[in-house]
Amino acid sequence: MIFLMFLMQLIDMKLNSIKKLIYVVYPSGLGGEFLSYIISHSVIDCNKNSVFLIPDLNGAWHSPCIFRFFAEIQENETPILQNYIDDHNVDFSKWLVCRDHHRDNLYNFLINNFPDVKIIVLMPELNDEYFAKLCTYKTSKLLDATEENLKDFISHNYNEFFSNVPITRNWNHETSETLIDYRPYMKRFREKFFHSKEWFFSELWLLASSILNNGSYLEHNPNIEELIRGRRKAYENDIKHLNLYINNFDTLVIPGNIYKKSYKQFFKILSSKFDILPSEKIKKEFKLWIDTNNKIING
Repeated sequence: MIFLMFLMQLIDMKLNSIKKLIYVVYPSGLGGEFLSYIISHSVIDCNKNSVFLIPDLNGAWHSPCIFRFFAEIQENETPILQNYIDDHNVDFSKWLVCRDHHRDNLYNFLINNFPDVKIIVLMPELNDEYFAKLCTYKTSKLLDATEENLKDFISHNYNEFFSNVPITRNWNHETSETLIDYRPYMKRFREKFFHSKEWFFSELWLLASSILNNGSYLEHNPNIEELIRGRRKAYENDIKHLNLYINNFDTLVIPGNIYKKSYKQFFKILSSKFDILPSEKIKKEFKLWIDTNNKIING
């Protein structure tokens, strides 16, 4: 008990040390991980994030930040990643750039702890085909239906499934304290997952969402075009949920369509809120990322 209290005090100290926080909030496919890296290297007086390609996917990036993905956090767990603090030699007097998908517990966390946070929303167009294709092509790796792949996917996306007691629901964006017993959802997910020999990585998000919302459970579909249409349709709900951040925080909206071909408008919009000075190296990396995305889109 004493150790737990000491640990919580350390967490509170670290949270209280954060004075200048930028959060990049985005739906799947909009490039939030890579762009949070670009932003951290462009905003003056900012801690610089790292970035690396995810080896198991096709051109998808991961950029660590001081907070864990909120999809991975169970009740009473710390959101802070000590490894990030150690690896990046964090200076708490400078800006910190974080990134995450829009989720109810992220929204509540920011309202309660960082109401003055600067939010950067990466906003898709309604039924955005470009980013729907990009998301699907980058995550369309086929996975064998094995216990290892199941646990790996859930631990990185729906960690609440592992809970053995009812906890606050974590799959929608309502500010609710309703407690959910996730065990029946986990049982249904396991049954459906092992019903097929393989799945596209991107299908598992759709399967989990369908199970959590008591929808029609999916079958493995080798038709990539149908997955793209599903991702396009999902942007309608994504846009609605992103409006929570626009309406309740100091928010900068960057439309996705302005960085499909060039980075210039991206930096122009970013400079309207922050003092920026992107290096030529960062501009070249940004351009290469855009060019690579377009190659992925065009096959």
